[in-house]
Amino acid sequence: MKKIQRGVIIGRFNPPHNGHKYLIDFASSFVDELYIFVCTLSRDEIPGDLRFQWMKELYPDAHNIHITEENPDANRKQPNAHKIWADAVQRHMEHAGAGEGADYLFASEEYGWNLAGELGAEFIPVDPNRDQLPVSGSDIRNHPLNYWDFLPETVRPYFIKRIGILAGKESEALARQVAGRTGSLYAPSYRRYYNEILRSHNKHTTIHETPEETIHHAQRAMEQALSRQARRFLFLSCSGNPEDLRSEIAARRFDRLVVVESLMDSREREDVLEVIQSDSEISSRTSFFHFSAKLSDTIHSDLLDAFHISGPAAPAD
Repeated sequence: MKKIQRGVIIGRFNPPHNGHKYLIDFASSFVDELYIFVCTLSRDEIPGDLRFQWMKELYPDAHNIHITEENPDANRKQPNAHKIWADAVQRHMEHAGAGEGADYLFASEEYGWNLAGELGAEFIPVDPNRDQLPVSGSDIRNHPLNYWDFLPETVRPYFIKRIGILAGKESEALARQVAGRTGSLYAPSYRRYYNEILRSHNKHTTIHETPEETIHHAQRAMEQALSRQARRFLFLSCSGNPEDLRSEIAARRFDRLVVVESLMDSREREDVLEVIQSDSEISSRTSFFHFSAKLSDTIHSDLLDAFHISGPAAPAD
């Protein structure tokens, strides 16, 4: 019987990106069984449990192993770090039923030579100069929107910017227009969406008879699903009704709120301003505009500046 070939990859995946995907896809094509060690620390900016969940979703057929032990001597700069890591890898592989250990170690960095030697495995370097996919976890953490194309769909909801659009009766139309300008997507108000469905089917149930938490839960589910496919921004159509707006601010996370005052009547404008000014956090993230022939372009430019994006925010044709 042919011996099962086992491979090992060790990484922080902070966050997982397409450079990691290339490394893992390469290794998956090389060995019969792949063991991915996701190494996280409690002080990491992106929670370790979330990164581990991402890796399990991205590679459900691999053996994903979460290592959370903190050991200062395991830092790569320490002289015996490769021995500590080799012991940890062998221990976890034995626990996972792979007592024979690893045959290959895959990595893009030089630590792979010493670690592979300690494991009794062969080192297979993969894109050590990062020529194929020039990106790092720190690049993405510092400038996620500039490296958007390197993010797997699974990871995108964590980094996407949610932009509320408040423009009276034109909120949804403007959200759709700006989404098109940026090559992204928009999410309507589920409350309005649900009311329209009820009316179209001549149902007697009203929105007020549906639990408020159900509406909020549906709104979050809609936005979470869309944020996996949106590009950098997800535009959220907002209600100009003061009570609905308060409810939406409580239920939806806005990274920025765009208010077009000239598309509201005076009473609506006063009510909206009162709601925004009562919440210092949302007030600090609000931009005010007046209608113009190139309103979507103006909003687009504001977002590029606000989130320090270089290069086009929409994909090339």
